[in-house]
Amino acid sequence: MLRNVISKALIAGILFVILLFSCQGGKTAKAERNIDPGLRSIVSETRNNIIYTRITNREGEFIDIIFNNARNDAILLLDGQEIPLRGVVTASGTKYSNNQYTFMQWKDYIELTKDGETIFLY
Repeated sequence: MLRNVISKALIAGILFVILLFSCQGGKTAKAERNIDPGLRSIVSETRNNIIYTRITNREGEFIDIIFNNARNDAILLLDGQEIPLRGVVTASGTKYSNNQYTFMQWKDYIELTKDGETIFLY
């Protein structure tokens, strides 16, 4: 009888822990980082392995990026255009590119190039 109660309590505890950790996927996390208050900012929101980010530089220009960590790709929203990018392996930082655009981030440096020319700098 005691063994039956202990095994049921153990199973209930394991199920509770699984339920507790499996429900974290629906939560939304939001972060905002102002490097130079009033000048540059990065605003990010995360939902289910998707990161929505707006990067604003000193000139007030901004780009919106949707990162999909599960697929290792990103969609850049620039001047009303959707630009799909694939993740590229780097030693440090982040890099996404296609045949025309390259998005690079390393520490506090962010650059977007089009055909090798810088079109956005953070």
